[in-house]
Amino acid sequence: MSIRTSTRTPLRILTVAGLTAAIGVTTVGHGMSADAATRSFPAKVTLNGRQHIGDSANAKGAVVDKYKAGRQVPVTCQAAHKGTLWDRTTDKLWVPDKYLTTGTDGYVSGMSKCAQDDGSLASKRYGRIDGPRGPQGGTHAQKVDRVIAAATSQTGKGLTYSWGAGGKGGPAYGVGTSPSGYHDSNRFGFDCSGFTLYAFWKGAGVDVGSNTTAQYAHAHRVKRSQMQRGDLVFWGSGSSTHHVAIYLGKGRILEADVPRDSHSVREASLSAPGSDLMPYVVRPV
Repeated sequence: MSIRTSTRTPLRILTVAGLTAAIGVTTVGHGMSADAATRSFPAKVTLNGRQHIGDSANAKGAVVDKYKAGRQVPVTCQAAHKGTLWDRTTDKLWVPDKYLTTGTDGYVSGMSKCAQDDGSLASKRYGRIDGPRGPQGGTHAQKVDRVIAAATSQTGKGLTYSWGAGGKGGPAYGVGTSPSGYHDSNRFGFDCSGFTLYAFWKGAGVDVGSNTTAQYAHAHRVKRSQMQRGDLVFWGSGSSTHHVAIYLGKGRILEADVPRDSHSVREASLSAPGSDLMPYVVRPV
């Protein structure tokens, strides 16, 4: 495309790029709409730029150490690929979204999806997902039976431990970075308190709280020496807690705990997570 500016002055040719610059239009990368802005996010680690979405860090054509740790990476759009979120840069390279600090573990609000998005993250749910309240009626024993049945129903499914994952609606993908440095947004399952939250909500319609601190402060506490089937057992020190499980009786518990593998949601020995048992247990029902 060219435009003659005047027949009385020397010929001036404007390319498309020149014309858009002249009228103030910002050109955008593939998959972006004309009103979508490029956003920049700091890299968590030094990253290789990939030529194609889904490429490994050392795939053919990768630009080694293209984006330095702590430096801003300009992103034009985002795309899901086989269950993992990727970011397209202004250099027409790809980087895994989990290595950029975007403030979320999913799509960034207001950013466009690239044309390469395969829809594999459309149904992903993260964190403390909501779900229907379970039945509230019945005797104490009946409620405990339902709670334990709800918890047991999640074992043997290959669910993994995932920080911040799971809630009233069941298992989900994790959020943020765990205290031990794991980025769990691609791990599907529960963390310890998400698992117990689900069991009591599904089995007895009781909201025990979304973390171990809230759960330890919930309802009726009794001395550990008096614990019964269906009580919540905690690990920690002082007023701080770091793990919770459901007591089954006879020295057995149901829990979601590390290691992060297909056996994270399981029945286990009461002594398994360590010796720092809290002096009280909680009886939510």
